[in-house]
Amino acid sequence: LRWFAVTGRIPGTDENCTIIVPPTTRQAAMDAFTEALWRDAKSHDRQRVEAEHGVAVRFVSVLSSQTEIFYESF
Repeated sequence: LRWFAVTGRIPGTDENCTIIVPPTTRQAAMDAFTEALWRDAKSHDRQRVEAEHGVAVRFVSVLSSQTEIFYESF
């Protein structure tokens, strides 16, 4: 299991978001990222975005590390 820093956005938006995911698998980190982005959004919006863009999120990067990842926003 590894630490992950996942960056991406909801299709149709211009701002990327990054989350740090504690030790897990790559797929579980990507799933956690998707759920985090959509946590406060409406489910019908997610269905519309998936229908229009073919995906719920656009991943920009999925970085992994054997040690804990620290993220500092500037």
